[in-house]
Amino acid sequence: GEERCPTFAENSADVFWIVDAKPQRVEYVNPVYEKMFGQPVDVLLEGNGNPLELVLPEDREAATSGMPKAIGSETFVRHYRVRRPTDGEVRWIRDTGLPIFNDEGEVARVAGVEQDVTEEQRRGEAMRVSEERLRRLGEGARDPAMFRPDPAGVCPHWSGCGGPGSEAVTGAVEPG
Repeated sequence: GEERCPTFAENSADVFWIVDAKPQRVEYVNPVYEKMFGQPVDVLLEGNGNPLELVLPEDREAATSGMPKAIGSETFVRHYRVRRPTDGEVRWIRDTGLPIFNDEGEVARVAGVEQDVTEEQRRGEAMRVSEERLRRLGEGARDPAMFRPDPAGVCPHWSGCGGPGSEAVTGAVEPG
């Protein structure tokens, strides 16, 4: 069983990590870390780099909020953004951690999984934009509008719209 865990972790799309609770030193992180965070695993394991430097300044409080919870025997989930030094790309991370207890019932280690949820965040943002447009359409419904699509299915002509309705829905001014 123990031989399978590193193989599983090394072939996962997610980062698996284990931190010693007392000195809060990283004991294990799988190779996916380098791809997800753009920083070599060795830098993290040798303690030569500060992973917090990769976290966007406005997200650092969220990024550091989990470890005290885990050391206090609680599971945590936190979300934050990192900027990879390799390509400058900003990625959204969901980090889940849980305490691991020793025989005396004390938290000896904290283990966790970090997932790149950037695409989920982008889909959520697209949904929010779509919902906002739909809301604006409802607000603009006071102004009667008629759409007349051309043979290609495009609606170049609006009837009765010059007010906030058409512009709020499409982001464009009615063609002249």
